[in-house]
Amino acid sequence: MRAFALIALLATGCSSVLGFNDFTDTGSATPDGGGVKVRVSGTVTAWQNGAPIASVGVEANSRDGASLSPQVDTTATGTYAVTLTLVGGNVDGYMHLATTGYLDSYAHFPAQITTNYTQDAVMFAGPDITALHDQAGAGPPVGNTGTMLIFAPPGSRLTVESRTIYYIDSSTGNINTTLTQTSLNGLAVVLNVPPGTDFHPQTATHPNNRSYQVEANSVAIIKLLE
Repeated sequence: MRAFALIALLATGCSSVLGFNDFTDTGSATPDGGGVKVRVSGTVTAWQNGAPIASVGVEANSRDGASLSPQVDTTATGTYAVTLTLVGGNVDGYMHLATTGYLDSYAHFPAQITTNYTQDAVMFAGPDITALHDQAGAGPPVGNTGTMLIFAPPGSRLTVESRTIYYIDSSTGNINTTLTQTSLNGLAVVLNVPPGTDFHPQTATHPNNRSYQVEANSVAIIKLLE
């Protein structure tokens, strides 16, 4: 079960199912004849059990949706790496992940990238989203909406416009409707997010002027900086 996998990974400090620190600078940018390059790499795992997912198509896109890299496929161990050229000293956007049997995921950079970067990601199957709705008591998923998975500093309280926040309990890996703030893993979700609307996830200690949109039948993965 996913809850057991998450508990074990939290206890050992591993990051296969993602935690707040799974989005990190990993080194300096590299000068190159075609411009300054940065390497974005990570591991793609399944939300249900933390297993790596092979053959996921991964492409970097700018915030306006333009392609920043050719598509690459994850390896048998779920890893990927792409090289991006900095424009104006940075690059900003998200990693788009797609494969059969899972909803598309959009793993957003938390800020403009100026160095090599680790961007791990999880992918959800349809039953995973249904399970989240059941745990939250939110009724069945509404058609053509999306899900927002938010990583915030542990112990913080989130706001996302007028949306209801559901916090993930680090002891079970499931939604706990009695929680009023993020637990040890800093995880929260927003369900039935309408596409085409700007949202600004933020905490009291981290006002956020970055807006995000969620695609229909997909998951947006967002990390708030400390």
